[in-house]
Amino acid sequence: MKTFLIIDVGGTSIKIHLLYEEKKGQLKVKREIFPTKKAENVNRLIEHIRNFFHKYPLPDTVILGIPGEYDHKKDTLLTSPNIPAWKNLELKDTLIKGGLGRKIIVENDVNLQTLGELEKGYGKKWMNFIFLAIGTGIGSGIVIDGKLVRGSGGGAGEIGHILIHPEGEMCGCGRRGCLEAYASGSGIVKSYKRLGGKKDVKTSEEVYTLAVEGDETAVKAFEIMGRYLGWGIASVVNILEPEGIVLSGGVTESRDLFEKKMVEAFKERTFTHQGRNTPIKFSLLKSHALWGGINILKKEGKIPSLVSITLSW
Repeated sequence: MKTFLIIDVGGTSIKIHLLYEEKKGQLKVKREIFPTKKAENVNRLIEHIRNFFHKYPLPDTVILGIPGEYDHKKDTLLTSPNIPAWKNLELKDTLIKGGLGRKIIVENDVNLQTLGELEKGYGKKWMNFIFLAIGTGIGSGIVIDGKLVRGSGGGAGEIGHILIHPEGEMCGCGRRGCLEAYASGSGIVKSYKRLGGKKDVKTSEEVYTLAVEGDETAVKAFEIMGRYLGWGIASVVNILEPEGIVLSGGVTESRDLFEKKMVEAFKERTFTHQGRNTPIKFSLLKSHALWGGINILKKEGKIPSLVSITLSW
């Protein structure tokens, strides 16, 4: 019986998906979720994974989606903002030595999510699209002709760090004026406080609640976020002219407060008539990383393209 693991390492939790062949042409998926620690030890992750699949054969392939900068040429995780202890880490070798599999594939977490959208979401009808994951920050992926754009070293697609406001707000990356500093969850909080909002507010969810309750400053913070997001999307469309834009992530659940301003700003700054008509969709897909891993397994020839998949949660 073949087994595969798809692991999604997030800032607050780690999701482990176990895929196993129940019978020929049919895969079943089990999932376990456990919290991420800031001082996460990779050996703890290995222990959790081994305990999870101990009743099953050694995985044929392990796919790991990890936030941060990964050097594909050296197979080294350079930095991971959510797990500071994972720095200059030869992740593949560490996992193999920990007995986790014969083949380890490491992918940037948002790239993996983008492949999930390609496999199961809007990518089923679009060969050229931009994927934006909007949470505390902004992650992104670019698909051209049905293929993920990686760049020469694997770091392409950092749309969250395009310059949107010279000498503007400080971004989490240490530079000023990035799109992420205005159009993300953290950007919403910054705008709210800059406008004179409550000082003890820490998350965009809190700002959303205040907006729903009638706080005009909170409403304005979301409108600012929408305007900058629209400008940022317009810049990307002007360069690449994709078939569509897909938005995902926790902040998109607040779309009722920013969508109108986003679309207005997008149309203002898009150069061509065709570009202005580019659809901007909110992803309907759940478990992006899982479907991204399945996309990779299909391309690797590990599972058939028409395999039946059953989720057990």
